[in-house]
Amino acid sequence: MSNLTAIICLTIAVLFGSVGVSFALPECPSGQNQYYDNCFGTYTSANGSKYVGEFRNGKRNGQGTYTRAYGDKYVGEWKDGKPNGQATRTYADGRIKEGVWKNDVFQYAQKVTPPVIAEENHLHLPEGIQTRTRLSE
Repeated sequence: MSNLTAIICLTIAVLFGSVGVSFALPECPSGQNQYYDNCFGTYTSANGSKYVGEFRNGKRNGQGTYTRAYGDKYVGEWKDGKPNGQATRTYADGRIKEGVWKNDVFQYAQKVTPPVIAEENHLHLPEGIQTRTRLSE
């Protein structure tokens, strides 16, 4: 009975272990000037910006992280070389924007941090009246 239990456990372990491997993309070619297709790799541009992620038909496609040389970072989905889908963009100044992009155009936010609230109003209002205005990007 213990042999049967060991065989069943081993079979389950092999099945679960092979699930992640069967869907993994192969590594992209090591040369920066080679064509990247249906692979996972790293591309660093001449200005120092770097993309690490999936490629298809020579373009960023699937999941990936693009870090600009000056510090902005986009982590999320790509389609045909453009930000497309769920992602998080972190700006060099520390702001973080989470939401959905379509063809490199931000569609809507799911979370933007930190929120910016105007606490003071520089207009001359009657005493005791204050305004609180949310500023959007």
